[in-house]
Amino acid sequence: MRTLLVLVMLLFAVPAFAQGESGGNTPPAESKDKSSTKGYNEKEKKEDGPLDFSPNRIGWGLSARLGIGYDTNIFKVDRDEESGWFGDGRAAAYFGVNIANALQLGVEGKAGGRFYFGREDAHDANLFSLWGAAFLEHRAQPGGFGGGLRVEGEYEQRQFYEIYGPITRQDDLRRANFFARTWFDWLPVKWLLLDWGLYGRLTDFTEDELKGNIKLPSNDSWMFGVDFRPELRFWEFLTIGPYILFEYEWFRDQFDIHPDNLIFDDDKLQLLRYEFGARARLRFFTVNQTTAKVYARRQDDSAQGFNRYWTYGLQAQTNFNFYIVRIGGGIDLWTREYDARRSDSGVFTTNSDTVFERYFSFNVEVGVNFFWTIEAGARYRFERRTSLLDNEGYVVHEITAFIGFDW
Repeated sequence: MRTLLVLVMLLFAVPAFAQGESGGNTPPAESKDKSSTKGYNEKEKKEDGPLDFSPNRIGWGLSARLGIGYDTNIFKVDRDEESGWFGDGRAAAYFGVNIANALQLGVEGKAGGRFYFGREDAHDANLFSLWGAAFLEHRAQPGGFGGGLRVEGEYEQRQFYEIYGPITRQDDLRRANFFARTWFDWLPVKWLLLDWGLYGRLTDFTEDELKGNIKLPSNDSWMFGVDFRPELRFWEFLTIGPYILFEYEWFRDQFDIHPDNLIFDDDKLQLLRYEFGARARLRFFTVNQTTAKVYARRQDDSAQGFNRYWTYGLQAQTNFNFYIVRIGGGIDLWTREYDARRSDSGVFTTNSDTVFERYFSFNVEVGVNFFWTIEAGARYRFERRTSLLDNEGYVVHEITAFIGFDW
């Protein structure tokens, strides 16, 4: 039944409007398609967000954007409770070379941030992100094999909204991520790519500290996984990529909490996940490019406790280009079904039941290219998250005016 649901969602995903989880920062304009569809060896343009098909780009590029806007809920608490003005910005650059059609290598970097003003506590909601990547690969030719290595590093200040039993935890933490993936490719025919990957991630958080120098258990963890990501290419304008992955994650300080008696021992929390789904990319000349992803994810914890769930989600994004006007939009939604969670608001009760948590966001953006590659426009974003344990949840409305360029 779950597999059938994923396939049905995919049929509706391709034409959907979306942007994916872009976070708080306003993304740079992507009004010009610099990519080629002539084959796997040609340069491909990276999509903004988690919907990439090939993140390794050849050539060079530079983009930047500055914006000013209004946020109705800067701390993501309840409904429209803490509003404020903000300024944000983002810059990105990449450089890659193709050596004799045999070896491709390159680097990429992004920096972004948001600062709030007009309130005494506005600085508590400020966000920033620094990200860099490098790759080395041999791209498969029809009938041949390929492979490569990609490494990424990120340091960011972000907001976390998590639900633990009857307790809602909201933190503003700094996090460092180090990620690496190696892969092996086979291109038996031009329209079919088979990709097997092995990857790992190390995550290091700032530590929470309460009054009296009491520290909460750290969320630091390490993870490794394997994946299989084939791609089917139809008539050079439609690409469909089903995938499946398996992951194991171990936490340094988080303990196994047993659901029956709410006690824990010296065992550290371990999570097992598998995820399957499909990605699709549709190109209509230079007028439109739409990307979509639909997925189902299962997670189990080592204590068979409160971290077991199914998640079903859809992400998509699109851009329409009409001469000097660009219209884009996005959607990101998921629903999560926990096997067993504390089902009432009493902290000292052990009642548990199936609990649902849901997330939905969308955005609409209009930009006008008024001089060379300089674009100005406006963006609206809506975000909603709630669960059966916290029905109030939070709601966010954002509106931003921006100006930027994309070389």
